[in-house]
Amino acid sequence: PVAAAVVELKRAAARELPIQSVRSLLGLGHFGRRVWFYHYLRPGLPESAQRALDPYEGAIRSGLFDHGALEREMAVLRERVFPLLLDRAAAAAFFTGTSGMPRGPFAGVRWRASAQLWAPRLARLAGAPSEGAAARLAGLLARTRPGFAAAWLTTGAWPDLDGAHPWLSAAGHAALKPRVAHLRVAVEARLTALAVREGYDLVILGRAPVSSAEATALATALRPGGAALGWSAGEPPSLPHPLRLDARASADLSAVDQGIFPGTPWIARRPG
Repeated sequence: PVAAAVVELKRAAARELPIQSVRSLLGLGHFGRRVWFYHYLRPGLPESAQRALDPYEGAIRSGLFDHGALEREMAVLRERVFPLLLDRAAAAAFFTGTSGMPRGPFAGVRWRASAQLWAPRLARLAGAPSEGAAARLAGLLARTRPGFAAAWLTTGAWPDLDGAHPWLSAAGHAALKPRVAHLRVAVEARLTALAVREGYDLVILGRAPVSSAEATALATALRPGGAALGWSAGEPPSLPHPLRLDARASADLSAVDQGIFPGTPWIARRPG
């Protein structure tokens, strides 16, 4: 219920607030009016979302982006583990492009050895494969311009919000704002619950393996022309008729994927 309520809050914020206020509400901008923004948006939220979010004003005040289970675990690493392994100032300079020491903060033996322990732990918490988690992170950090997820993990900030999540960019927000009122969003614990509802245009799956029963439910849940987005540790799951893997779109998405956890994104479509 809380996850569903946060989705509704994000949707209301995208509809009613300018981009800087959206960022501030979620904890990415200046500290200050976050609870005021919540109460401004609250009357437009479903009653179920109001009941779920009202007890969490403290979390809203300090920034929602820091209060997920995975984000709290990342904070423990940043505050307790990384100071033993990493020069935080050098890391911040590296991500903002002001350091002339490429990948220096992440090249130590102790850093690599420690990553073999904590990277799989984070992956399991995110529902992602733990095997290959440290190698995945090392690959992201070896890029000429490391991704926003790696910056968030190691520094707790995104140097360039316009280069992070597209919907939090100025251009993405402008594109979403006139359309968000028409979106209907459902958050379900299990995929099979979707099959008993009206058809969906898009289903976003987690990183957990998709069983044959869930794949069948997915085929029922998507309306003609709908799409599904998921991640897999190896090959995409076997998809029942009429779903078809969109190999080109999957490859394009994989090429720009900046997530810190192992898994290959795939997109399937229901023709129509």
